[in-house]
Amino acid sequence: MNVLIPLLAGLIIGIPLRGRGSRRVIQGAVNGVVLVLIFLLGVRSGEVNMSLGWATWVSFGIAVLTSVASLTGALAVWRWIG
Repeated sequence: MNVLIPLLAGLIIGIPLRGRGSRRVIQGAVNGVVLVLIFLLGVRSGEVNMSLGWATWVSFGIAVLTSVASLTGALAVWRWIG
């Protein structure tokens, strides 16, 4: 949740300021903020205690389900086109 607060603040501040200012200044600020958010996300995810076996099985399940969904979608499109 702590990572979402700067993201929402950036949206609230950035939308009214869209189209103003120099791109180089904005690009430098965006790069800095992204690095800070990646750091915060890494620190936050490092606090999680989970079993390696459980994480492996969950990752395997997600990979299998993603593959099945992709193949099913491709088959449906192939039959629809042909």
